[in-house]
Amino acid sequence: MSRLDIFCLLLIPLIVYDSLSSERRRAQMPISQARTEEWLCHRCGSAMSRLTWLAIDAVERPDLIRDFPGLISFRCPKCQHPNRRSQPMLVLRLAKAAPLIEARKTDDGDDPLESQDEIVHSVQRELRRNLQEIRGPAVLATFDEVLAATSEDIDSDFGAMAGDLESLADKAPHYQSLLRKVESIQLPTRVLAAASEIEGVTSEQELRQVVARRPEVLTDEAEDLFLFRLQSAVDESQRQRARMLLTTVQRCRQGDYSGAWGQQVFAVRAHFERTFLPFLRAYEEARQGNDFRQRARVGKELMEKIVPGTNPLLETDVAVVTAGALLQDDSAGRSESIELAISYCHRALALMDEHPEIDDLSVRIALVMNLGGGHFNRLKGDPAANLASANRYISEAMGLLSQIDDPDTKAMAQTNMALFLIERANAGDLDQARDLFEQALAQRSFERDPRDWAFTQLNLARVYSQDGAGDRRSNLQTAIAHSAQARIAGGAAEDTEIQAQACFNLAAQTRDLALLPDTPPDDKARLLDDAEKNCFESIRHSPLSVSPMRFGSAWLLVSEIRLARTEKDNAIEALKRSLTALSAETDPASARKASRLLRVLAEDQGDYELAADAAETLVDATAASISRYAHARDRMSAHSEDVPTDFRFAASTLVRVGRLVEAIKAIELGRARELILITLDEQLNLEALSHLNPGLSAAIVDTTKSLRAEFLAQESGTQSALADRLDLVRAEVSRTPTFERALDVPDLDELSQAAQPGHPLVYLGSAPSGSYAIIVDRDVSGRTELEAVHASNCDSETIVLNLFFGTGSNEGDGSSDAYLLAQFSGEGDLDRSLVALSSLIGENLIGPVGKVLTRRRAHGVTLVPTGLLGLLPLHAIGWTSEERDRRCLLDDFDVTFAPSARMRTACVKRAAHRGGQPIRWVGVANPLPNPDPLPGTELEAVLVRKLLPDADTLMLTREEATKQNLLEGLSTGTHIHLACHAGAGLYEPIFSASLSLAGEEELAFLEIAGLNIPARIVVASACETGVAQGYGDIDECFSLASAFIAAGAAGVVSTLWAVDDFATALVMYKFYDGMLNHDMLPATALRKAQLWLRDSTEPEIDVLASGHAALRTLSRQRSSAPPSSEPTPYSARSFWAAFTLQGA
Repeated sequence: MSRLDIFCLLLIPLIVYDSLSSERRRAQMPISQARTEEWLCHRCGSAMSRLTWLAIDAVERPDLIRDFPGLISFRCPKCQHPNRRSQPMLVLRLAKAAPLIEARKTDDGDDPLESQDEIVHSVQRELRRNLQEIRGPAVLATFDEVLAATSEDIDSDFGAMAGDLESLADKAPHYQSLLRKVESIQLPTRVLAAASEIEGVTSEQELRQVVARRPEVLTDEAEDLFLFRLQSAVDESQRQRARMLLTTVQRCRQGDYSGAWGQQVFAVRAHFERTFLPFLRAYEEARQGNDFRQRARVGKELMEKIVPGTNPLLETDVAVVTAGALLQDDSAGRSESIELAISYCHRALALMDEHPEIDDLSVRIALVMNLGGGHFNRLKGDPAANLASANRYISEAMGLLSQIDDPDTKAMAQTNMALFLIERANAGDLDQARDLFEQALAQRSFERDPRDWAFTQLNLARVYSQDGAGDRRSNLQTAIAHSAQARIAGGAAEDTEIQAQACFNLAAQTRDLALLPDTPPDDKARLLDDAEKNCFESIRHSPLSVSPMRFGSAWLLVSEIRLARTEKDNAIEALKRSLTALSAETDPASARKASRLLRVLAEDQGDYELAADAAETLVDATAASISRYAHARDRMSAHSEDVPTDFRFAASTLVRVGRLVEAIKAIELGRARELILITLDEQLNLEALSHLNPGLSAAIVDTTKSLRAEFLAQESGTQSALADRLDLVRAEVSRTPTFERALDVPDLDELSQAAQPGHPLVYLGSAPSGSYAIIVDRDVSGRTELEAVHASNCDSETIVLNLFFGTGSNEGDGSSDAYLLAQFSGEGDLDRSLVALSSLIGENLIGPVGKVLTRRRAHGVTLVPTGLLGLLPLHAIGWTSEERDRRCLLDDFDVTFAPSARMRTACVKRAAHRGGQPIRWVGVANPLPNPDPLPGTELEAVLVRKLLPDADTLMLTREEATKQNLLEGLSTGTHIHLACHAGAGLYEPIFSASLSLAGEEELAFLEIAGLNIPARIVVASACETGVAQGYGDIDECFSLASAFIAAGAAGVVSTLWAVDDFATALVMYKFYDGMLNHDMLPATALRKAQLWLRDSTEPEIDVLASGHAALRTLSRQRSSAPPSSEPTPYSARSFWAAFTLQGA
């Protein structure tokens, strides 16, 4: 028989193949499925909602198998009666002999999968997506039978019994029953396995051997099975396959093995010539050519036609060649090409592992290096994890080099390792990379392979251009010389890709040389001209249709060259061309750089529409750059990289031209990103989602747990698959009906949930062009309206100068009116600084916002301040009204603050859910020992506690105020009161905020955020608990207040600075009195309390104090009495304005 005959025969078998490595498989959607369902008590009939696992994969979730009793049983909380669940459950891959089990309470003889149709389809969908298959038929078993099997080895026992159950008489009856059921379904499974072997034979002799080994294939049941497959085939390929098997089995049953073999050869040859041969010929032709795009296209087509595992040699060859071509892709689809290349490399390596006869060391090295290169250039997944994978694969390839003498292979491995070292950029890496490139260049030859020689020259040029040590001018000149050599070699190889890259490198290196401080003006002008010419040469060799990323990068470089010559208009034109190619999808880092520059230049030139276009691209590119990272700390670093204000400044530009929806998108993408991620399961209606897609619902719960754990750990390093898992979850949510936009930036419908009728949501920010506010309002009909305020004479630079340095006017005592100095060090005059801020921010921004709210007849407002505005008491900053009196937002509106619209909505839902619960008040005051005791806080706590005579309370004071006692109270309290020291300074490191407890123990931000705190309200009256750290780097909300929000609290009262003990006690008394005795919402109660203190006279305050011993004592002990000449002694903002409410 010819080689072609055998080759044809190897194309048909039905084999399930997983082409993904275990490393990539971890990033797939889970197969196990769960949703919330009602469990009924069979005695009293009461119902309870529980997370109910409807499908569990034993390989994926062995923990669920271990906890199987808890998945099927529960004790009624009302009558304590033990119950079994009524819902059936799919159990997958518990054993090879029983890969699919439907577990139920009892045997009822129904079709085992009929009642589970929805779950079966969901599981099948995830299996297909994961390139896996679990073959039936299903075993119908009881919960008791499966429970008995969870502690046994089904495969071992099933093999040992060999049909004789008496040999397992010592096993539990339920387990023996399950084994009987497994035995009854084995014949179809064995017949299918025999069919796969028959399809893979290459001679009549092999056919005889398979039949002898698998006699079940000659039974009536086998023939009936193949006849059923023929009748149920859905396309011609399936029909031919089933017909061939049926005919083969029929002839073998008649003893005609020669005829069976002959018809099988004929059928396969016909199928091969009709469906496969054209693709093979196209591949062979492309393989001989130089067009990598053509190789990638036909290679992908051929890989789809090859049945995995049927011809390992051909499959490996096509996978290697196609992966190499895909890794050269520079089009908009580059990311998907890299992913496919990585999967092909894993597929080829798996084939060589399974078939040692085709294992070739040089091919293996090429595959491993391609995996290194693929992960090195990967756009998806976490960058640090990708870099670690690249290092692992490249190191493996380097280790294999000792077994081979091929100089080109060695040079390739040395090059890949050097590229990794450049990217890692640790101390000494650049020097080591230079040495490796030099060794690679010594292995290569211009005459033998000018293309590879050119690549090495380009890489050497890169090392020298990045080397900041030594003589910078000399390094750049050396880099230029290497790039020039690469351009010559690229021309000799007739490779336009290399020529384009060499010209681009020459342009960048020449530009850098021109901009060195000691470059003479004439030389600078000449070098800049040369750099621009090289850019245009790169563009000529690499047009938009061929290499959009290089095209866009070249035009970005042109813009920078033109800016160096102060040609702003020409630079804008270059940036516009650049952004026709660069985007958040193709190259987010370059797109971010180009759009940021274009936004600034266009705004400077007065072209605000163009600036707004650039701002939209900037928002998308910045978000894409950040979201790639799996680790929270890396995401925050990416947020603040180069320019931490991209989102806020882009929003300002968009407000200026009236693109308010896009401006809100910019703010929401830049705000509270980490808080939203770690409460992802709260952002969705999981109960509704679980009925549409149970697996996705379970995946969101699991992913949120992982994101939360990773955020709380804040360790160096990353979780390699977490970013991939989040991407998969987002993609799956976007495909789910009614949830398509659930994880996108909030649209108007979702914003309307945060902006309730009469209670708008207001975003506030500042930029160099001025400050802005976006008011999101919803009327009683549910219609959402947007309105903006722009204050051009209240820009970010002026605000920063005012906050850090004040107005420059000092009183006779020399005190400063710089707000931040007074707020955190106590060295300035806080009240004077707030008056100065009122003149700047109050008159120009907050006052106009107040007028809009009044016109809209609002009674409350939620503020979402961005940047340094988040450090200010915006609710108390005043302005002059039309009636010429001084007003602030609190005069007319209940004011709350929120990190973002989504977090506000989550807090409102929490508050609604917890509104009717019995009160359990937990108070902490004056923890001891402490070098700075707070005796006044004990009196404050006693005062509040007396307002709850009938409530369940827990008072922790002095030595009892330990961390452990507080943790126990936080888990059950509905109202938490914390009157203790807090470390939460603006200039402290991010996440360093903490509460100080007895014995000088600390309860830190990340510890709090990791708790489950079901409180309706947390009152953190400790100093500066509302101060957010990190505002100079990232627009997040990392205050102690937001830690409690992250932990589940519905609302948090916190402070922006240290407040007088007596004033605090007065505010706290009136606040709790309003909530508990007058049924006020926290925002209303806090507002009333603050205004009462501001506006009360000394006699009014004395009347209140006279009725409470704690207030009388505090009044006597107060360290700084208010001015006696003032009719309202506590009217200064420093006494009442520090208190804010986050959440709801």
